Amino acid sequence: MAAGEQLKRWAAEKMGALLQMPPDSCAPIVENILGYDDASELKAFLADFTEKSAEHKVNRFVEELFAWRAGPSPQPPQRGQQAAGRGGGDSGGGRGGGDRGGAGDREGDRGGG
Repeated sequence: MAAGEQLKRWAAEKMGALLQMPPDSCAPIVENILGYDDASELKAFLADFTEKSAEHKVNRFVEELFAWRAGPSPQPPQRGQQAAGRGGGDSGGGRGGGDRGGAGDREGDRGGG
């Protein structure tokens, strides 16, 4: 599948989730979206179609879209993938020492060992 088709499919899936519509119904919106060259203009356009509470999702979608278009990546971002430089996921240790009192710190106390 061509990279352009992958991008369209990815964008339709993301837009379908944002707008709570089937991805196939989003084709005209996706075609319009892909015509934008300015991320802030696209964010403003999409804000008209989404609830205020979903604004962060729209912004993330636009950022991922423009990152994909600008970079050498052969595939669009995958679901659940974090943008580079953001958060570290569940890597374990966290920032400080082990003295924060999180649930992971208490697990060793439960086993009696």
